[in-house]
Amino acid sequence: MKKVYILLLLALIMPISVQTKKDKSNDKEYEKNTKWELPDPRLRIDQVHYLGSHNAFLNKHAGWIYAQQKLSVKDQLKYGVRVLEVDIGQDGKHLSICHGSCHGTHKVLKKGKFKSFKDGVQNIAEWLKNHPNEIVILPLDNKRDTAIPADQVDNEIASMPHVVPMVLTPNDWKPEEHDGEWPTLQWMRDHKKQIIIFNAAKGTSPKYTYYQWRYVAGTVPGTTDPEATARLRNQSLEEQYSSPEERAKIQRIFQMNHDTAISEQYAVDLFNVGAKVGLTGSKQKTKKIQEKSKISDNKRSTIQKCIDACKRNNVGGGKNPNILLLDWTEKYIADNGLEQINQWNREEAAKLAK
Repeated sequence: MKKVYILLLLALIMPISVQTKKDKSNDKEYEKNTKWELPDPRLRIDQVHYLGSHNAFLNKHAGWIYAQQKLSVKDQLKYGVRVLEVDIGQDGKHLSICHGSCHGTHKVLKKGKFKSFKDGVQNIAEWLKNHPNEIVILPLDNKRDTAIPADQVDNEIASMPHVVPMVLTPNDWKPEEHDGEWPTLQWMRDHKKQIIIFNAAKGTSPKYTYYQWRYVAGTVPGTTDPEATARLRNQSLEEQYSSPEERAKIQRIFQMNHDTAISEQYAVDLFNVGAKVGLTGSKQKTKKIQEKSKISDNKRSTIQKCIDACKRNNVGGGKNPNILLLDWTEKYIADNGLEQINQWNREEAAKLAK
């Protein structure tokens, strides 16, 4: 039993060195679909609708066995993803992209092999330099690894002088001073701001990041059931507001999560990799995991059921999500999901014309 637990922990928190064959992006599969359209620049950030990837860096292309995306980050950007959620943890003196806690990985393995947080941000910044009218939002899950110092994210952003001018900071724009509203896309372009960073750890790194759950009304993660989706997560309901009215005023960004991470193939890979590293578990238990595992199809019709449930329950103000955060984002893209998001943005622009 102990070996099974160790194997599960390894698979959950690290890219296994004994990899299954990496998936290669099939451009033809996505090129035929609708492309991301730049929204009307008069729209505010809290009016625009974006496609987002949950654990964007944990993708099969990068070799993660516990992958939650298929495409590389570069291809996610290419095919229209503009919100890249990142799990980070303390890896020695610096931050790395881990799954949950880098500290936990080191405790088991004594060493780990991760992509550094700085490398990830710099690669995104490089892409943005070649796409000057684009904006990328980076929500950071930095609350799992208790070893992260409170100012670590700020420090690492500050150590990238070419990135710093691109980041919208709370000093640049305080939504509270603008009736809860965020800047327009045109304002962002005029001020050469292309990156917004949210963090999930309250009271940390206030120089370059916004505390996510003050400004974002996020639904419960980890479920694909429409009715279960249609309620706010506890973090979005924290006692930081004097009233529900104040929360509605400040939480103008609505993020709908639709993420179930484990595939049926995951259980097979788990056993095979475990066998290669000498941590064989019970085939019967592995089969049971496989039977229970499921990846949502993430078709537009599936996502729409969750959106409809949110609207019925007035979650997120009853509007279409500003951020649609998905596992296996490529499935939504392959079902021409960008057309749905583009249409939402066209509708927002049409309201301005009135």
